[in-house]
Amino acid sequence: MFIDDGNNPFRAVSGWLKGALHTHTSESDGIQTPADVARAYRELGFHFVVFTDHDKVTRIAPSGGRADRSVRDVPAGRRGNPEMVTMSSGLCSRPAGTPGDFLVLTGIELGLKRRNPDKYWHFIGVDIAETPASGLDSPIDIHEYLRAKSRFCVLSHPYWSQLTGADLAQLEGLASVEVWNTGCELEVGRGCSEYQWDWCLGAGRRVMGVAVDDSHGLDDIGGGWVMVNAAELSAHAIVTALARGGFYSSCGPQIRDIRLDERAIRVETSPCRSISFIADTQQGALLVAPDKHGITSGVYEFRGPEKYVRIQCVDAQGRHAWSNPFYPAPG
Repeated sequence: MFIDDGNNPFRAVSGWLKGALHTHTSESDGIQTPADVARAYRELGFHFVVFTDHDKVTRIAPSGGRADRSVRDVPAGRRGNPEMVTMSSGLCSRPAGTPGDFLVLTGIELGLKRRNPDKYWHFIGVDIAETPASGLDSPIDIHEYLRAKSRFCVLSHPYWSQLTGADLAQLEGLASVEVWNTGCELEVGRGCSEYQWDWCLGAGRRVMGVAVDDSHGLDDIGGGWVMVNAAELSAHAIVTALARGGFYSSCGPQIRDIRLDERAIRVETSPCRSISFIADTQQGALLVAPDKHGITSGVYEFRGPEKYVRIQCVDAQGRHAWSNPFYPAPG
């Protein structure tokens, strides 16, 4: 028997905010200045962006200069890649393009300075106040530091990093992984980490999945994002929603509604060529559109005893969207 325990972001919708959780600026290895990165995302219809420069916390002021606080209003212009804009801001309480409609959050990306032996370990922390001192010499050290100092910690690009399920098992309390990383996909075709995510879920770990860009320039922005159900455009509201799983992730399709009861899970989407209900072992189901018009809904009746069920939909262009997992009631 599955339960809707409040983690379903569609249970009580306040407003959808489109956000980029993993971005780089010229303050580390990105090309654009912080102000230019913020402006580019705002022009693509995003409501917030998190700067996750390597090993440092980056902030900007309204003028584009550095400051010791986040800033909401970044001037808009015309630059951007309209081909990457695949979803409207939908139910946001303040439409994109109006004063005060954009927020920059502080963040950081931390990783080991060396490969160990053929793996990379990178993590991002969202809403973090300070750059750490040295002394973080292991993946566990970095993960524990970000769990303590940031309000939302994510393991970055596990497929690109060549991480296995056994690697991830070292991380106690792992809350989230990047299921999609645009930069890794464009670079070497290793942007999708569904296997690593499902390994965690099948092992009984309650882990969320996020889609990100990991952008370093203007050619890799707008390819992966989160849609956060938050009451207002503030760091507190956004990070609180992220931490409780009040979001879904996408590269294009919309997930418009999810409903659960003791027998089934139901989803409504934008037109898709397939909708999958992913579960452990031989559970789950794949629904395929009968024609070019696609399908916009699906139902999965629980067979038991699924350890988890998550929803994944694919549109006609091959772009994915992912819900977070749902879990059975205890006992």
